[in-house]
Amino acid sequence: MSKTDRGTEEPTECPSCNRSFKSAQGMRSHHAQVHGESLIEPDGPECPTCGDVLPSEAGLKRHHKLVHDESLVNKPSGPECPTCGRDDFENARGMKCHHKMAHGESIAGIQTECSWCGDDVRVLPENHRKADRHFCKNTDCREKWHRSRTGEESASWEGGKETFTCANCGSDVTRYPSSVEGQNVFCDPGCYTDWKSTQMGGPDHFNWKGGYEPYYGENWLEQRRKALDRDGHTCQSCGHAPGDDDRDLDVHHVRPVRTFAEPEDANALENLVSLCRSCHSTWEGVPVRPELAD
Repeated sequence: MSKTDRGTEEPTECPSCNRSFKSAQGMRSHHAQVHGESLIEPDGPECPTCGDVLPSEAGLKRHHKLVHDESLVNKPSGPECPTCGRDDFENARGMKCHHKMAHGESIAGIQTECSWCGDDVRVLPENHRKADRHFCKNTDCREKWHRSRTGEESASWEGGKETFTCANCGSDVTRYPSSVEGQNVFCDPGCYTDWKSTQMGGPDHFNWKGGYEPYYGENWLEQRRKALDRDGHTCQSCGHAPGDDDRDLDVHHVRPVRTFAEPEDANALENLVSLCRSCHSTWEGVPVRPELAD
């Protein structure tokens, strides 16, 4: 039974059981529920699989997807899986995720060769751009490659050893530039010690702060020289003679300077004696003049 035009009175009596209703809509609802047949003739699209007529295109698509488990929406084919050929992916990322989960192998990134063993390896695009060497998952490949790069092939190569001149004896010294610190190079620790003893004393020392003001009186330096000459530049306790260099020889006050009213009085030759530094520390504070053993 077709719908009537607007303004035309529709029948309200059921055509199957002759029951009367107040409205045509109520009669049609009664007929569909009681007699199992709809009196409305659909005029929408027809299902291509079962022939049912649906009220709209959207309803047809929902019906076909739910009833026949197949979508009628025409989607453009996406990237194809290289293993199974499936091509209903929305994008390449979905296809790669499918391949990882379904086939157990990742095809993400860019395929290249391992720089050591030559096997195929996939790396991320940003890593492929940054580096010109790539390695497979076998960690030994990376270690073997690095161990094989020695000398000029090493990434840290800086030209090898160079020849320098020893600052103390003038001999040629071969060193890596990276191991040379400062401006001076030495053959061995002995050369360094000799150079340091002569070049880093007094004003030449890096920690020099100007020295100290004499506190033994104005005649101290002259009296000290006289005492050294008198004692033959020899320690009067052990006999040590440093030779031309008096750096290891001290002049000791038998009676401390602090016990004199004037420091010049403490510098009398009879109160001075030459001692090496080792003996000086022994006789310091002992008010007795040492005697050199024969």
